[in-house]
Amino acid sequence: MFALTPLARKNRRAVDDLLYTSYRVHTHLDWQTAEEWLNACESPAWLAWQGERLVGMMAAGQPVEHTCWIRLAALHDDALLAAEILRLLWERVRADLRALGVRQAALLLVRDWLKTYLAALGFQYDEHIITLFRGTHQPLPGETPPEIVIRTVGGSDMDAVLAIDHAAFPALWRLSKDDLYAARRVAAICTLAQRRQQMLGYQLCTQTRDSAHLARLAVRPEAQGTGVGAALLHDVLRRFARRNIYTMSVNTQASNLRSQKLYQRCGFVRNGYDLPVYLADL
Repeated sequence: MFALTPLARKNRRAVDDLLYTSYRVHTHLDWQTAEEWLNACESPAWLAWQGERLVGMMAAGQPVEHTCWIRLAALHDDALLAAEILRLLWERVRADLRALGVRQAALLLVRDWLKTYLAALGFQYDEHIITLFRGTHQPLPGETPPEIVIRTVGGSDMDAVLAIDHAAFPALWRLSKDDLYAARRVAAICTLAQRRQQMLGYQLCTQTRDSAHLARLAVRPEAQGTGVGAALLHDVLRRFARRNIYTMSVNTQASNLRSQKLYQRCGFVRNGYDLPVYLADL
């Protein structure tokens, strides 16, 4: 009843139509639009056809350390047998991921339509990503301690920044090199913290009109709890204040109590926009 084919350039128009006209679309929160990501997609991506009509698709992100995220999933609004279409797509994507050495896949549930099907696909709830927000009337933090030097990230720093990122986070939450470069391209402010010439942490913020979003804050394990993260956060808040931008949001894991305490000390509060993460062992 359904034919499965790998994503090919000749199918891009059908894929674009599916993604932009269907309600049942899952897009991972990322540094690129779906269109930009598909233009350079080299990871597993499969299409489901009913006759000549594209009725579904699924694509995984670039694997990092035996883990990956489900980047895209979509069903045509008129498609029946949704569970069967998703099962067939996941079988192909999962087989490709196993061949690449991936042991665990994750999905950040942004829209609820997909939740109904996750258990049958082998995905189980893990935890929530929570959002905190800092309003306009919070006082600015003090100056950076003199022993910590904070400067803008340059092109020659990218390997060091990637090393910090991979040291700071578990495999699932690490950025790939491509993701890091994509993130820096859209960053409003990206800075690096050093102490005695050692690169210990970095932050990356985006900006939307009159609000900022702290997209990444990473500190090497040996420097965590020594004020490096706070120095990076305080510094970027002051940099945005010089642009007359005082509001900022940030996401973190519900289980990451240390990061939540840092943000709360700077006036961040939870705003209730929480997203669940689901995991599947392959």
